[in-house]
Amino acid sequence: MSLIYWDIDKFKKINDEFGHAGGDVVLVEAAKIMQDCINPDDLFGRIGGEEFTLLIARNDEPTAKAFPEKLRNALASNPIHFNDKVINVTASFGVINIKCNKTAIESAINEADKALYHAKNRGRNQVVHISELSQ
Repeated sequence: MSLIYWDIDKFKKINDEFGHAGGDVVLVEAAKIMQDCINPDDLFGRIGGEEFTLLIARNDEPTAKAFPEKLRNALASNPIHFNDKVINVTASFGVINIKCNKTAIESAINEADKALYHAKNRGRNQVVHISELSQ
């Protein structure tokens, strides 16, 4: 399984430029874009603000590793329309592969959040797997 922790890049700027109504539309539409990409068995939720989490199970590691990049690309390539304006949205993703019987969910969230922090520091609009940080 993989835990994907992501948030919308520069969300405060979106709220400042388009107002909170525009920010709300971005949250809803970004969630819809993600939901269109996931399987019915995946667990998806909003943590708060512009932060979301996704718990996925994939059959093999290459597929699990490529999936967050697919999500990142889907969001970046689908501008969001608000009134007569177009809002280009990107997000940063932190990912941890977890073993259900060996990893506490709180620990997994903390590790995925660390990876997300690194994605932000590396310039945003990217995916960082926690395993990359220990290399």
